[in-house]
Amino acid sequence: MLPGGLVRDGERRRDLRFKRVSGRLELAIWECGEAASSLPHQVSLALAAALDRVGDAPADLDSVRELCVADRQFAMHRLAERLGLGQVWRTSTCAACGTPFDFPLDLGALPVKEPGAGYPFAEVAATPGRLRFRVPNGTDQEAIAALPPAEAVRTLVKRCQVEGPDVPAGAFTAEDLRAIEASLEEVSPGVVTQVEARCPSCGAGQRVSVEPYLSLKAGATLVSEVHALASAYHWSEREILSLPRKRRHKYLSLVDRARGLAS
Repeated sequence: MLPGGLVRDGERRRDLRFKRVSGRLELAIWECGEAASSLPHQVSLALAAALDRVGDAPADLDSVRELCVADRQFAMHRLAERLGLGQVWRTSTCAACGTPFDFPLDLGALPVKEPGAGYPFAEVAATPGRLRFRVPNGTDQEAIAALPPAEAVRTLVKRCQVEGPDVPAGAFTAEDLRAIEASLEEVSPGVVTQVEARCPSCGAGQRVSVEPYLSLKAGATLVSEVHALASAYHWSEREILSLPRKRRHKYLSLVDRARGLAS
């Protein structure tokens, strides 16, 4: 269930269904990096490849772009779990003593903030008048990905305005921008992007960023895995990529054992 979902005919459609995970899907997600013009575009391509349905309709590029930012991050976390990356070890450096340390991270245990009343819209009293905005989505992320930060903020605000006076993006004051951001934050769902970690050396606590798009890296070793299995069993690439991930890794462990690389 998506934390936000798509609003259709006054109802929130929150269902999310993934395709069966196989090497072929992992390769498709990995290759999205070569086809994408930006990270938001890569996320859109990956979700379109991995999802079967969004809401009550088949998933496609348009539907995953329409998802709000938190929904896209949530879906990418769930995809990472399906690709075996849900429980990982992260490395950080202590801000107090400078010692590198590792800590476990469970994506499935991260809390999710439910959307506020009125989702996906928020009303704001700004300098140009009473305005209504929608929460940003994947299309907006792609549109501002290459813009300088200040221009990106104003462009995003203008893109998300759905009602009120038609004014240039430059007409919003800094106070307007803060009010708009606060109102949208209040109604938007949220996915944790930072966690508390404690340095084992000095005991200092600190906040560490959580990578929301780990699943984009899942196919980094896939080509070498295909090579290892093809060399050992003389299977074709198509046969290897059609294997479920767990079974492929089981065969890889058998190959390593036969070579004396594992016990």
